Amino acid sequence: MSNSNTIPLDELLLAISKAEPKPWHPKNYAQETNIPRDSLDTPLNELRMMDLIKLTDWAKGVGQGYILTSFGETVIKDNDALRELRQGNQLTEEILETSENSNQTDELVDTLNHQDYLRQQMINPTNPAPVTYILICLNLCYFLACMVGAISSNINPFSYAIFGNMIVANHMGGLSTESLIEGNYWRLFAYSFIHFNILHLAMNLFCLYFVGKIMEPLWGSRIFLYIYFTASLGAGLIATTLSPGTPDKSYLIVGASGGIWAILFSSLIWLYLNRSFIPPPLQKSWLLTWKYPFIFCLLGNFLPNVSFNGHLGGVLTGFLESFILYYTKTTNPAFRQLLYIIALLIVPCFLLIICISRIDMIPAWHEFRIFHEQVRHTDLNIP
Repeated sequence: MSNSNTIPLDELLLAISKAEPKPWHPKNYAQETNIPRDSLDTPLNELRMMDLIKLTDWAKGVGQGYILTSFGETVIKDNDALRELRQGNQLTEEILETSENSNQTDELVDTLNHQDYLRQQMINPTNPAPVTYILICLNLCYFLACMVGAISSNINPFSYAIFGNMIVANHMGGLSTESLIEGNYWRLFAYSFIHFNILHLAMNLFCLYFVGKIMEPLWGSRIFLYIYFTASLGAGLIATTLSPGTPDKSYLIVGASGGIWAILFSSLIWLYLNRSFIPPPLQKSWLLTWKYPFIFCLLGNFLPNVSFNGHLGGVLTGFLESFILYYTKTTNPAFRQLLYIIALLIVPCFLLIICISRIDMIPAWHEFRIFHEQVRHTDLNIP
C-alpha cells in the first residue's frame, strides 16, 4: 500500500506518461509542483516494483529519469486499473488480464441479453407504445376540431366528414405553396393532423396503429416521435417544393402519411442496423409480417389526389433520421447530444435550405410569387 502523505500513484504515472517520449525527471517535477523531492521516492519505488516504470540514464543537471514500461503503457489506457492504483492496490499483468476477461464476460452477457430482448420484441412486443396512441388520439381530436371548424364556415360538419371540404382543410392548417409564400410556416406542423374525410383518417390511423405498435417498442418512444415529426416536416417541404401547383390550381397537402411512411421504412433501417443480433430466419419471417402494410401503403399512392412527393419526402427524411438517431442508443452521452442536435435541428434546416434553393429553379414558384405580389399590391391600393 502507498503512503497517504505522498502523491497518488495514478497521478504520478500520468505525469510520467505526459513527458514521453522524453524521460521524466523527479527533480524537475518537484520544482514545478513545489513539493519536496524526497516525497517522490516512495511512490516511484512502488511503481517500479509493479513494473510500471523503469530507470533511464543519469542526465547531468536533472539526475535520474523514468519512462513507462510496456505494462505501464497498458495501465495508463485503462481507467479501471488507474482507479485501483489510486486506491493503493497492487497491479500485476495477471490481475489486469483477469479484469479484462471479466469485462469481456460482462459485455458478452449484455450482448446476449440485448439479443434476447430484440427477438422477444420482434416476435411478441411486450413494451407499450404510448406515443402511437397519443398520436392517434390527437389526429382524432383534430378531425373533430375540423368538423367544428366546418360549422363556423357554414358547412355541414357531417358533409365534411364524409366528402371533405377544401375550404375547411385550408382554414384549419392545410399546407400549400401559397401559404408558405405568405409566411404561414406553422402549417408545416399542423397539416399532418388534418385529414380530408373520415376514410382518409381511418386509413392513416390504421397504418399508424400497425407500424407504431411494432416499431415504437423497438426504436423507443422518443426516437419514434422524432422520426415521425421530422419526417412529417420533410414530407411537407418536399411535397410543396416538387408540386407547387399554379395560381389557378393550388395543391393542398394534408394527412399523417408522410410520418407513417417514414416509420414504415424505418423498419428496414432498424433491421439492417441490428442484423448482427438477429438470426437470418427471424429476419426473414419478420419482414414477411410487413408484406401487407407495404402493399396497402403502395396501393394508396395510386388513389386520386394522393401526394406521391409527400410520401417520398417522408421516406427520405425517415431514412436519414433513422440512421442518425439509431446511434444515440449506442454511443457515449456527450456524442449522443450532438446527434440529437444534428437530427432535430440541422437535418430540418438542411431540408429547408435545399427546398428554398430548389424553389428558384421551378417556374411554377415564380408564377406564384408574381401572382402573390400582384394581389398584395392590389390590396394595398384599395381606396
